[in-house]
Amino acid sequence: TVDSQAFLRWVDPIAVITDQLRRWVPYVCFYVFAVVLVVVAMTDAMYVVKLFRDGVLTIIWPLKVLRIMVASIVTIVFSTVLEWLLYPVDCSADARSLAQWLHGNGVVCAPFGTPDIFIAIPTILLAAIYIVFSVGTNVFAFELDPISRQALAICTGRVEAAWTLFKV
Repeated sequence: TVDSQAFLRWVDPIAVITDQLRRWVPYVCFYVFAVVLVVVAMTDAMYVVKLFRDGVLTIIWPLKVLRIMVASIVTIVFSTVLEWLLYPVDCSADARSLAQWLHGNGVVCAPFGTPDIFIAIPTILLAAIYIVFSVGTNVFAFELDPISRQALAICTGRVEAAWTLFKV
């Protein structure tokens, strides 16, 4: 129901902070921030894959950055980053659409209209890649439970991946 969604939104600390910041910061800034976060995480993941493929194991900082990125944007703020990424195609009733930000108030939200489609299509592709990246990192690179000592115990990663897909 709408009431339960509103209640859950006020229990989520990231959503509460975002709602408070939206009073002063334009929503497009959150969109740009989400795009930068996802692109940096993807670029770092590709760099880590290249390092491992080339056998370079002396450079550790990209792996540490990737670990922090996965722990933050995949595990903690996945739903919020996905919401920020889908901002250009969000035509909800709260009047924060990209069309209104670009063209002024009173404009009908049409994310697949002529000028806005050039932002909407890459955004949808980036959101889809972000979802696949999140599920993949949950399955393959999820940090094991600190109590568990078994190597390759990926059942925790499968549970996290299922939870990520549920949130989508």
